[in-house]
Amino acid sequence: MKKVIIIADDFTGALDTGVQFAGKGIATTVTQQIDADLKALFEKFQVVVVDTESRHLPHAEAYRIVRTVADNAVAAGVDIIYKKTDSALRGNIGAEFKAVMDAKPDELLCFAGAFPAVNRVTLQGHQYTDGILISESGFGKDPINPVTESFIPAIIKSQAPETECTIISKAELAEGISLEGLSGVVSFDASLDEDLAAIAGCVEASGHTALLAGCAGFAKHLEALIDADIDEERGFDRTDRLMILCGSVNPITREQVEYAHKNGFLRINLLPEQFLTVDYFETVEGKRLLDSIYYATLGQAPVMVCTMDVSDDDSGKEEALKLGIRPADMANYVTACLGRIAKYVIDMDANYTFAVTGGDTLIGFLKAVDGIELSPVCEVGKGTVLSVMHDRKGRQIQVISKSGGFGEKEIFPNIAKQVIKGF
Repeated sequence: MKKVIIIADDFTGALDTGVQFAGKGIATTVTQQIDADLKALFEKFQVVVVDTESRHLPHAEAYRIVRTVADNAVAAGVDIIYKKTDSALRGNIGAEFKAVMDAKPDELLCFAGAFPAVNRVTLQGHQYTDGILISESGFGKDPINPVTESFIPAIIKSQAPETECTIISKAELAEGISLEGLSGVVSFDASLDEDLAAIAGCVEASGHTALLAGCAGFAKHLEALIDADIDEERGFDRTDRLMILCGSVNPITREQVEYAHKNGFLRINLLPEQFLTVDYFETVEGKRLLDSIYYATLGQAPVMVCTMDVSDDDSGKEEALKLGIRPADMANYVTACLGRIAKYVIDMDANYTFAVTGGDTLIGFLKAVDGIELSPVCEVGKGTVLSVMHDRKGRQIQVISKSGGFGEKEIFPNIAKQVIKGF
């Protein structure tokens, strides 16, 4: 039985990759502890996922953190290091690749960055989403981490100039190309799920399984490589209510919110002065808002609490400037606000499933409600993971995490049908 560590740069990515193993009955855990005792964890789990929260950090800091985790993994006798990447190529991909390769300097790193299930494909080394180059899509306008390049070797070399990157086309893969003599990063093209399965087979046949990289799409096909110890698959409970906490500004999430609202979901839009004021919920108005949100959840319709600008007119940024808040720091205020709302609701009644959009929002949620452990259970949609959270009071809360850029427009109604009693 091989021990696998997955190093992810954000929480939703950690979960949507970990669930590829957990959903098949493989003992899996997710932690945010960079210095976690990996030897102890591997006594209980075959797959350990570490969230480094390094996506938005400077290259050098991301390298340092990932190198620390990778070195600890090597010391713990890990068989496979899987560097989880964002399917839209956001973050410090080159720097973090170099970190894991420096931890195991004699190994080739095999990378398959496509995720065909959500229309992210790699062709001739370029990453596409819905047929558009990533850099020309909405991800190129990401307010925190815009993707300005779609060519994978160029992205890697911009952060790790000395790292070689070889592209393997679908035709070469089909012909049974050998990986012998290659060094650095090998990036595979893929546009179908079958391509990812073929890549896993190629990597296994070559013996280069020690360093792998990709998103949840590639991880799905690694079960055969790890000599998995399979337990019974875990299920989940239907709860009385569903609350959606939407802190993402991604256009895909906006479309999903609009669709759900048109199909019977109650949408509560917070105003910038509400989610950008630190002590707002200590005021009379803030306490009234908490009460009104809680009582709204007692109705028949699932409730969405959103912080995206209602009119899309940048009023949030304008309010932030008035309060002396940098636009780059707005996410911290948003996550704290949504987390505070979740805590109030949980303290009133724990029989909820919470759906959280965006990794930053998920972290804010866990901090606010004193979540100490999160165990992925299964997927309830594309890139959408249901987990069980344990808090310091011993309660177990079902939490669904969704990356801002993932999922079909019907994702929220589809989730409701699965998790709400009698919906």
